[in-house]
Amino acid sequence: MDDSADYQAIFFAECAELLTDLQDRLDELSDGTGDAETVNAAFRAVHSIKGGAAAFGFRDLIDFAHVFETVMDQIRSGRLDITPEICALLQRAGDVIAILVEHARDGGTLPEERIARVLAELRETGGLEAPAPRAEPDPAPAAGAAEPPAPEFHEYRLRVTPGPNFLFSGHDLLKMIRALKPHGLIGVTGPETLPPVAELDLHRGGLSWIFDFATETPPAALMAFLEIYAHAAQIVLLEGQEDGAADGTADGAAPAAAEGDPPGDAAPAAGAAPAAGGAPAAATRAETRPAATESGPPPARPAAPAGDGGGPDRPRVQKSLRVELSRIDRLVNLVGEIVITQAVLAQKLSEIDTGGNLELGHAVENMTRQTRELQESVMAIRAQPVKSVFQRMPRVVRDLADTLKKDVRLVLSGEHTEVDTTVIEELAEPLTHMLRNSMDHGIEPDPEARVAAGKPAQGTIWLSAEHRGERVIITVEDDGRGIDRERVLAKAVEKGLVGPDETLSPEDIDNLIFHPGFSTAAEVSSVSGRGVGMDVVKKKIQTLGGRVSLINRPGKGLKFTITLPLTLAVLDGMTICVAGERFILPLSSVVEAIRLTENRVERLPNGSRVMLLRGQYLPVVSLRHALGLGGPDRPEEMAIVVDTETGGLVALIVDELIGQRQVVLKSLEANYHRVEGVSGATILGDGRVALILDIPALVKAGAPQQPVPMEV
Repeated sequence: MDDSADYQAIFFAECAELLTDLQDRLDELSDGTGDAETVNAAFRAVHSIKGGAAAFGFRDLIDFAHVFETVMDQIRSGRLDITPEICALLQRAGDVIAILVEHARDGGTLPEERIARVLAELRETGGLEAPAPRAEPDPAPAAGAAEPPAPEFHEYRLRVTPGPNFLFSGHDLLKMIRALKPHGLIGVTGPETLPPVAELDLHRGGLSWIFDFATETPPAALMAFLEIYAHAAQIVLLEGQEDGAADGTADGAAPAAAEGDPPGDAAPAAGAAPAAGGAPAAATRAETRPAATESGPPPARPAAPAGDGGGPDRPRVQKSLRVELSRIDRLVNLVGEIVITQAVLAQKLSEIDTGGNLELGHAVENMTRQTRELQESVMAIRAQPVKSVFQRMPRVVRDLADTLKKDVRLVLSGEHTEVDTTVIEELAEPLTHMLRNSMDHGIEPDPEARVAAGKPAQGTIWLSAEHRGERVIITVEDDGRGIDRERVLAKAVEKGLVGPDETLSPEDIDNLIFHPGFSTAAEVSSVSGRGVGMDVVKKKIQTLGGRVSLINRPGKGLKFTITLPLTLAVLDGMTICVAGERFILPLSSVVEAIRLTENRVERLPNGSRVMLLRGQYLPVVSLRHALGLGGPDRPEEMAIVVDTETGGLVALIVDELIGQRQVVLKSLEANYHRVEGVSGATILGDGRVALILDIPALVKAGAPQQPVPMEV
């Protein structure tokens, strides 16, 4: 990857954070919980996106962000009042700026009409005039005509002072120099004096370099390019203060910092792109200078002297470091191998006579504990809140509401639930399909029909996430009309999926919507009708080692439940033995283990068995039969009571309970093929391979006619 691509990657990574922050602030304004600082934060997010876009020439993004930030500035100055209509417009503008960022990153086709409509609304709201059309390039001069004037050159100097977190943020001064060469960098002067080698610590910062430029690039555009170093360095314009950069600092920073100010205390280094509509850059820069106006932002506080710490009220800055996901994946794999090696070592030591060597036993115990702590720490690095995916969904709902002409609100909860980043990356597509299903098929199109049914005129969709043991549960629920089973069954018969005389349970009819190519839509539209949505959801969730189920309440609504593992790398398991083979049950599903006796188990007329446990009858499933291993059940059987999440408690019959252990998951589908009832495999301490069982799938296969649990 060259330097330009490297810096673009940094820009888009920071854009993702800025867009998340912008959406949070706009949500606060819409909910009525925002204040002046909320508006300022939203303004800064848009302005920072514009500044970074200017460095790479993303013209559409620059122009839209400029109009957006102008409206935000009018709100923060009190010239525009915050109303529900304004909040709705800002939400639409936030959606568009996210689309423009995605287009700048990935390319593709832009929704020109939608962008133009929102842009016109912003201009009308802010009382802004549309810019004059961009002039066509002049024709080439005729022979003998005067040469066009030479481009204007700017000569200026920057003082760059990396802060303490410059290196920790993944920056490199040499890469920075190489990236600035195309922008007219002609020389770099190092610090005049250096501390003794024994005291030299680049991580502490404090050293400054002088960068000399002779370039066509005006200072404001260059400062915009340097915004990617905003949080990690102080960048001050020393000479040639042109194009509105006379304040001598990067965007948002206080006027030229005094000599001796500690690095990193300056605000982000960025400039403003030339204003849309032909306004000079100085007009944009003036917005960011400290001004003695009541509506403007407060002046920047003077930097504290080095070593002062800024006083007791100064918050400690939390340092962070961007690391490529591939490096973390490599670390996770290595930790997985360490877990396997530790299990092998413990197994071998248990097989030999250590002569009562307590120290050796303690060493193995310590290694086991430290291995677990290492594994938990590494998995915590990979864990991220589902908020990054959830925050994309309001835009999906708003777009569909506009297309389908429905009044719908989306309620989010559990956004801070953490799950493995690999899982998060794959969640966007299935969640989008589920929301589209709820919007198109669930929520009624006629508000009057909803009111007549005792519902609010506005439809509601709930999207939530929560931890449950070693799994994360994500639900998508709406208060629409639910699944029309008669219509679904008729469509299934029409398509030949079900025989005309075949009898299906209500649950089986509901689950037909997951069949490939199945759709009840009367005609194909841009939203639905091709029958690929819910099929994609099921396949994607199964690929992630999870499952999806639904609860249908005709006339009242539909609820989808996605169950996913917290991590795809390591889990705590219970080792069991069935027919001489060892298997792993996820420990998060195990409730208790019970030694079976004859009077505990009863057989029902339909042939199924139940077990009485503390006044409640539980369905009994033989794993020997469910796994197809054959042979008679052993008399000294054990019953493992498990929670199937959606089906309640079930007793699994096993031959032997061996014990608890931590295992490393290996994908069976990636190395072999998908096996129903098996979620993966692992390597045991003795080198044998054990299958990790998918309990709900096995229970369903082993108990086709489960009795309803009864209480006595």
